[in-house]
Parts: sequence; C-alpha cells; structure tokens
Amino acid sequence: MKTHTKIKTVNGHDYAYEITYYYDKATKRSRQRSRYLGKVVNGEIVRVREGGKLPLHALSYGEFLPLVAIAEALALPRALSAHLPDDKAQAALALAVGRVARPLACANVASWVEGTVLPELYPQAHFSSQYLSKLLAELGKSDVPYRVAGEIARAAGPDAKLVYDITSLSSRAKGISYLEWGYSRDGADLPQVNLSLVVDKGLGIPVAYDIAPGSVVDVTTLRETLSRLEGMGVSGYSLVMDRGFFSTGNIEALLDAGVSFLIPATGALKCVKEAYSALRKTIEVPEHSRIHGGELLFAADVALDVGGRAVPGHGYFSPKRREDEVASFYRGLHEAVARLEAAHVRSWHDWRELARHLARGYHKYLGCRVTEGRFEVSYKRNAISARLNRCGLLILLHNDGASWQEALTAYRERDIVEKGFRSLKSELGALPLNAKREDTLRGGIFIAFLALAIRMRLRRLMNERGLSEKYTMAQLLIELEKVRAVRQASGRLALSHVTKRQREILEALDVDVHLIECMMEGEKKED
Repeated sequence: MKTHTKIKTVNGHDYAYEITYYYDKATKRSRQRSRYLGKVVNGEIVRVREGGKLPLHALSYGEFLPLVAIAEALALPRALSAHLPDDKAQAALALAVGRVARPLACANVASWVEGTVLPELYPQAHFSSQYLSKLLAELGKSDVPYRVAGEIARAAGPDAKLVYDITSLSSRAKGISYLEWGYSRDGADLPQVNLSLVVDKGLGIPVAYDIAPGSVVDVTTLRETLSRLEGMGVSGYSLVMDRGFFSTGNIEALLDAGVSFLIPATGALKCVKEAYSALRKTIEVPEHSRIHGGELLFAADVALDVGGRAVPGHGYFSPKRREDEVASFYRGLHEAVARLEAAHVRSWHDWRELARHLARGYHKYLGCRVTEGRFEVSYKRNAISARLNRCGLLILLHNDGASWQEALTAYRERDIVEKGFRSLKSELGALPLNAKREDTLRGGIFIAFLALAIRMRLRRLMNERGLSEKYTMAQLLIELEKVRAVRQASGRLALSHVTKRQREILEALDVDVHLIECMMEGEKKED
C-alpha cells in the first residue's frame, strides 16, 4: 500500500496526516485512510499529545464528529454568527448539535455537557438553564430564526424541489396564545400549535418553517408560506403538497405567484367530483395501462377548470390500491360505529358534536340519533358508494409539464416531510412541548429546526453511503460515542483508540476523526 504525508490547513493552521491508499473490495475502487501525525510548526511536525502525565478526565467526543461536520457544511455557524453575538451563536449551535445526540430539557443540559467536548468546542457558550431559557426567549422575540432559515433556504438554489406539509405539536402549557384546540394529527387530547415545514428533496433537509395557532386548518396556511419564501429571497422552486392544501384559493395563489406545483385534487369541488366520476368510467382500458415500480396501474392526461382556469394534470387508477383502500375504509367505518355505539350520551352533551368527534372523519358516511342515552347508527349508502368509487383513483394537478411518471414519483416521494416530522417528535423530543411562554416556544422550535436539518442530512448521507444497511442512526452515534477525548494534566486533549469500525464509519461520511481537535486548536491560536 502506498503512503504519503499530506498537509491540511484548518483555520489558517497546518496539520500533517499520513495518507494510505488501499483497494476497497466492496466498492471496487481505490480509497484512502488517514492517520494524524501532528501540527506543522516551523516546517516540522509536532505531536500535540503529551505523555507521562495522568489524564484528568475523558469527554464524549466521537458522536459529535458527523454532527459538527454537517453543521459546518450547511454553514450554520456562519449563519448564526451573522445575526447573533458570539456567545449566543455558539450556544444555539451547541444546543442544536446536542439535541441530535441527546434530546434534553434545558434544565438538564448543563449537567450533561460537562461530560462532552461541546464546552471545549464552543468556549463562549453558556449552558445554565437560566441562560438557555433567556436565549430561547430572545430568539423567539427576534427575527433571527427567520433570517437564518432564509440563508438555509437560499442555499438550496433555483430549481429546488420543495415538499410542504403541516403537523401538530401538543402541549399542556397555559397562557400561550398559539396553543388552541384543533384537528390533532397525533390523536393527543391536548391543545396544539401547528408547525409547517418546507423540505428540500435534493439536500434532504428542512429549509423553512412556520408556526400557526392549532385551530388553523391546512388549507389556509399556504399563502403565508408563499409570502415567507418570497421574503426569504427563494425563487424558481417547485412545491409538492398533500391533499390537505387543495382549494380553489390555493391553486389561484400558486398560479398568481408563478410557482410550479404538484398537488392531488380532492373531492371538495364539484369539478373534481365530476372528473373522478368520468375517470372511473374511462381510465381502465388497455391503452392507459402502465407499469410503475413493478405495479400495474392506469394513467391518462386530465385537465380541470379551477376558478375559471384550466389546470393540467394526470389521472391514475391502481387496482391494488383500490383493494387496499376499500379494506381500509370499511375497517375505519367499523371502528367508528363501534365507538359510537359504546358511548354514553349525557344530557349536557352536544350529541352532534360528540358524534363527529367519535366518528373521526367518518361522520359524513353515518347517520346518528340518540335514544335513551345511546347512539343509534345508520349508514348513508349513497355517500359510501361515492367514496368507494374513488378508491384507487388519484388526480395530480401540476403546471410544470411533468410526465405521468415524474409526477407520480414526486408525489410518492413526499414522505420526506413525514420522516422529518417523526424525527422532530420522537428522536428530537419536540412533543409534547414544555415551554411556558410563547417566545420560549418559538425559540425552542427554531433550535429543533436546526437540529432537524443536521439529523436529516446525516440520515441522507447514511443512506447514500450504505451505512443505513448496517446501522440505525442511534447505533451509529452509540458506536462513535466510544471515541473519547481525554483531558491531559497539561490541558491538552488526546483521543482514545479509534477502532476499525469507527474509522470505517467516519471515512464513509468523509469526516476526519481529528476534526474537532483541529477546530479547537485553530480557535486557540486565533485567540
């Protein structure tokens, strides 16, 4: 194997590495591994680690390597430093990086970071619960989150494919105006705040977000999102949305804004109902048969008159999806009837509202009346028949000339936002919210947004580099967590032994095991 010495410059300082080339049988191409030799001082390589003295303590180090590298690649330090003093910029970045590694409440952050390399990497940051709470409140009151998100969004560049959706974050907090009762996407019986998220499919990260009161329905949030993206200087993008955003007003807003879009048409409009009815009668013919992802389906061009404008699109029919949707519909209908028949209706209840609540979206297919405190349920057969006739059918409207394959693929890949929401709520601990003030809530969601960008980018890299076949993200971070930074009596840091498995992970992610060490040395020299 051939080796040579390579000099890398980090923050204006030179570091020497021994580069060894080898053949990777798995990828069938030449690769390289590096071994840190030391800093270059006056033309000589000087080893910064010192022996002969007992170490003081070991710090968590390895799990932060990919997270810090991604934050640097996304230019988060620069974006935060452009709008915040150094101590607050470093604290916000440390919170975001730390939340990916270990989601904690502000009250527990200070104790945890003492055992990590974060205070060494971000020396101007403070981590007391009082400081962090004040920081979140200041962020929530300012336009810094908007400005930083704008820099991330603009980095996506023109022709970006953006996916837009909305979710609910529930809370037991009192006195926060954004927390209102509304349609809960989590089934939690709590007031909520609605969080909308715009994700760039190419980068695999969120590039914009907004919050709204929990009672606001999806269909009314789109105009505000378009305005926000315009204010951020984002243009030339294509927006992929779910059916909850379909309305005449939204289609008109998208067309007026000159935004390319892809959105499924729902049966809320008469023209859509007629289009679905016509499609069901005409689409299942040999000329329209297609194969997509190994699945048989039928596809045909359609055009709808929405608000007096002809909007092109594609109609689809999937026999397999029809079978699945019919089964799912009847299962949900059966469960709704069971809930209604098991309920006790008290004299003080608004029984119509109670019936709607218990039916959970199936009320339009059921008739109810109350007899002796119990619901008597009947079926609206015409409504059920109309719903079943639409099973397996899909109409996708778009204005960018996409083929039937391109449109369907883009729509089916929109789950990137759903994955982001799942990460936000479970892995990043954003649900339920525990903020007690509105400005703290807004600041906390901004930190969660930054953490989500880092986490989703790491997930994308794991998928692209084949690491997802070997590790979950939790397993990958746990494996890297074993790489410790030992604080020597001299004050310097020395890394623990790096195993072959840990080195393979870092090489696959193109992350140098000495990245943080070099960054810290560079900062000390600059100081």
